[in-house]
Amino acid sequence: MTYLLTWSCYGLRVGYHPSRSVMAWRQTHLRCPPFRLSSMQRMAVLGTIRKYVDRKGLRLIAAHVRETHVHVIVESSGDPARLCSNLKAEATRHLRRCGLLPVGQLAWADNVNIRRLRTEQAVQTAFRYVVAKQGPPMALWHLPPELPLLIPLSDSSGPT
Repeated sequence: MTYLLTWSCYGLRVGYHPSRSVMAWRQTHLRCPPFRLSSMQRMAVLGTIRKYVDRKGLRLIAAHVRETHVHVIVESSGDPARLCSNLKAEATRHLRRCGLLPVGQLAWADNVNIRRLRTEQAVQTAFRYVVAKQGPPMALWHLPPELPLLIPLSDSSGPT
């Protein structure tokens, strides 16, 4: 199955509430300062995503690491929430190892958005969104657009 995974940097997208006082409270009660990815941090996160997906034998279709959030389109037969959690953890560890994330600074918000892309059209739409609709490219990797995006994962229930 193909998924669009999206997660935000810590403290930048405080959940909306109609009350200004609630919003102000949320913004002043963060555990650490809000986090934005620098150019070097974005490239490190993108490299980590690519290595992790390759190591796990998954198919990466596109990844775009922005200043405030990350989008990944990936084919996986596993649990997408677990995959997203693992990608965030790997990226955090790599940033810390490289000295690009201070001890005590949180990198990612808790919430993630996981969209199952059930059709070729849904994959194409997500691909265009991640690659071309985010503003100027930051840390971006994608398959060449002329390649078919959906290639079935091997089916272990088939003939042997």
